[in-house]
Amino acid sequence: MKFVHKINQHLNILVFGFFSIIFICITYLRVNTPISMMGDTGLLYSLLESIHNGNGQYTQIFASISDLIFTSNLPSAPLEKVCEMGVSSFSYTEEQMDFFKYHTYYILYPISLLVYLFKTPYVVQGLNILAFFSLLFISFFILSRLTQSRLIALLGISCVALHPAWSQSIIGQPYIDRLFLPVGLLIYYFAENNKLKSLLFSILVGCLINEKCILYIAVFLVAHSVLFFKKDFLRYRIFEFILGLLLLLLFYIITKLVINNAYYSSAIPKDISSLIMYFNDERFLNGSISLILISFIFIVVPLFKNFRYALISIIMLLPNIIGNIGGAEKTGFSTHYHSLYFPFLVYGFLVGFASIKKFSMSIINTFILYLFIFINIAIFYSTYNINSDQILSVKLKYNNLTLYSSLKNLIISRQSNAHIQKILFENIPKNANISSIEAGMPYLFKYQNVNYYPLNIGKSDFLVVKFNPHSQPKLIEGYSSYQGETHQKSANICLTQSIIKQNFDLDNPVFFSNSGLALIKKIPSN
Repeated sequence: MKFVHKINQHLNILVFGFFSIIFICITYLRVNTPISMMGDTGLLYSLLESIHNGNGQYTQIFASISDLIFTSNLPSAPLEKVCEMGVSSFSYTEEQMDFFKYHTYYILYPISLLVYLFKTPYVVQGLNILAFFSLLFISFFILSRLTQSRLIALLGISCVALHPAWSQSIIGQPYIDRLFLPVGLLIYYFAENNKLKSLLFSILVGCLINEKCILYIAVFLVAHSVLFFKKDFLRYRIFEFILGLLLLLLFYIITKLVINNAYYSSAIPKDISSLIMYFNDERFLNGSISLILISFIFIVVPLFKNFRYALISIIMLLPNIIGNIGGAEKTGFSTHYHSLYFPFLVYGFLVGFASIKKFSMSIINTFILYLFIFINIAIFYSTYNINSDQILSVKLKYNNLTLYSSLKNLIISRQSNAHIQKILFENIPKNANISSIEAGMPYLFKYQNVNYYPLNIGKSDFLVVKFNPHSQPKLIEGYSSYQGETHQKSANICLTQSIIKQNFDLDNPVFFSNSGLALIKKIPSN
């Protein structure tokens, strides 16, 4: 017993030290390897860089991707339009480049001060990783208080880290939404413990992250105040309920008057018939079932404490179950679509996990019971599999999508992104016009005139694309089609011919080692 007590005394330091070392290592790997370095990473880098330089929340990358997907709709366009649009010139207005018309990332303004101390990629990736580990550290603190055992708390947060909304998301692209992971958990904790000032501060921070956080906070406050309505805390619960309604009103005003985001009118079904239509789609139904099964343990465990915690978990998970934005909201755990509900699932799991000990009398039996639960959770999250139709299956085989495997891939494929950026800076002037595929965006965040390929080929001085110089005839790859491989290949052939006519030097491309990217320069006209 003295040995266990001694271990408990030192576990806080050990856990903090362990988290710190892993945090530093993962941040370094994320900044310096090309894994999960795509368009959204470049967009976030560019946006933070623009704010830090005093240019506001404006980035041409955002205007260009909006043009590509929503305005021109090139991935779905006929072949003739793709070739024609590819060589057209565009000049975006300030409003079109204002990212806050799409999402309100107001928290980027205070975050931009960190760029005085660290480079933009380290700020973005570091805060992203810090959010994940802060979630675990806060969970460890909460479970330690609830169970009076740091060993049990360590098992509990290990279960949290095994959920793909943590283990797979941490390897995905960085998003501002990730910052809500610790903030959402603190909001739940402070609401539970009636700490009004801390709750209000956490809500303020959450509202600054983006407008979606306002909606989730509002729904939680209303649900929590109703489900945990007690006479002892009558004033507090009434205040919580009114605050939730006010935040719902704020969210409505922002979505109607401040931002213009098409997903708010299409993601959630407007009526029962729309919902039925969604669930008639086999892939949608499979995804919803898979999401419920994956999070099932985080819904059931809260029942050991009180069914109300499980009910809140279901309510917060509901938008992902009934919503439809292409499937990523179901099983695309590397995306940011799982960042907002997850802290609420985590808190419910923590209070339920802490309550399991009441089913065992002795300390040894209690620890064995917790260890048994952890092992079963670990086996499930390490062996489940999801196919392209979003059907979940369990195979007695290690799941390559878990955190360990992802970290292994990061280390094996490690190459210096700084080296790639150096090549770009040496070859591309600061004021140059560039048309780049998505994979090139993270390396171009310091440039102002960047368009998504194939937009603005005719106006561009440089292309960052995939290019095989040995193919006959020469072929530049970079256009992505929603209409199949045949359409995509035909469009790439057509665009390559347009590029040759635009006098780009396909005989002397600059290649980046192992990245699959090539820099192609336009030959100046005499």
